[in-house]
Amino acid sequence: MKKITKNLIIASIFLLSLLLSACGGNADNSQREKPTTGERPTTGERPTTMKTNEISVVTKSIEPADVVEYAYISGMIEGINDISIIAEVSGKIVSVSKKLGDNVEVGEEIAKIGNEDIELQLAQAKASTLAAKANYESEQIKYQINEELFKTKSISEVEFILAKSSYETAKAGYDGAKANEKLAERQLKNSLFTAPVSGKIATLPIKLGDYVALGTEIANIVDDSRVVIRTGAGPSLIQKLTKNGKIELTTKLSAKSFQGVITGIGLKPGSDNFNYPIEIEADNEMNLLSGQLVSGKIAVNHYENVITVNPSSVINYYGTKIVYVVNSENVVQKREIDILTEVSETCIVQNGLEFGDRVIIQGMDLVKDGSLVTTKNSTTQTDLTLLGK
Repeated sequence: MKKITKNLIIASIFLLSLLLSACGGNADNSQREKPTTGERPTTGERPTTMKTNEISVVTKSIEPADVVEYAYISGMIEGINDISIIAEVSGKIVSVSKKLGDNVEVGEEIAKIGNEDIELQLAQAKASTLAAKANYESEQIKYQINEELFKTKSISEVEFILAKSSYETAKAGYDGAKANEKLAERQLKNSLFTAPVSGKIATLPIKLGDYVALGTEIANIVDDSRVVIRTGAGPSLIQKLTKNGKIELTTKLSAKSFQGVITGIGLKPGSDNFNYPIEIEADNEMNLLSGQLVSGKIAVNHYENVITVNPSSVINYYGTKIVYVVNSENVVQKREIDILTEVSETCIVQNGLEFGDRVIIQGMDLVKDGSLVTTKNSTTQTDLTLLGK
């Protein structure tokens, strides 16, 4: 009996050990479970949702820049010579030697008015001149003789005065005859229309058989081997221009530009506006025609080795101008700047920045003074207006 009791006790102790062992295993497993949402893990990294988002910006390092300030003008092409031939006599066109667009040299015949009547007038004028000359020479001899006689008291004063009067009348008649002859010669010459300059026939409004009156335009000659642009500039610009200054010219007809030279600058405004007149000349390498419009770009100021920023990088901050720069530790700093001037799409900075500063050009609206950022450097030159660009 004692033996059976002893065996029961041993069995009970064994079963109790097994139960305690099972409970201990469950406790260890519960300690190895992951924390629920919102619990802080005891080991390892933080959950991804707990990481701080970084601010990314684009910066541009300040480097020395050369900036050119330009002024712009527009005008109309004219030939260096533009001459209209006007009829100074009336008559019928009996010949036309040139056509529209033809080249002409100085002195070449263009057209002619019938001049038979003028030739007769000239012949009569020459005859009158010869008669007046003979009378003048005769009266001159008489006057000289009477002058000597009057000195010796051989003739009266009245006779001398009459001789002198006849001489002066003859001289006036001779001078008048010569003037009439020159007038007839001029009329004969003007009946033949010749080119006063070399160039091209730009207009030719006459034809064979037309009757032209005094003042009628016969032809227009343009020399466009060189061209001139007559335009104007306001008071502020005119003071920046110099004679012989260079100007870049363009037309809408071509993407190619050509160079002009300022050959004249007016000293007072025109009567119809407040602009001072300017004349610009250029070689006509592009075969431009009179009347075509051109635009010009004149360099009026040069800024060398200056600090520049794009206007889009500048923020108006309670009446001041600021930019954001990133220091060596990638911390944003607010900088107040003074702008000397704005040229095209470039601000020239006088104070507040130094060469080497990294200015934020994209992402300014995401940062404030003291922000920690990651940066990407800009490799473009869109924020600079460089010399020659």
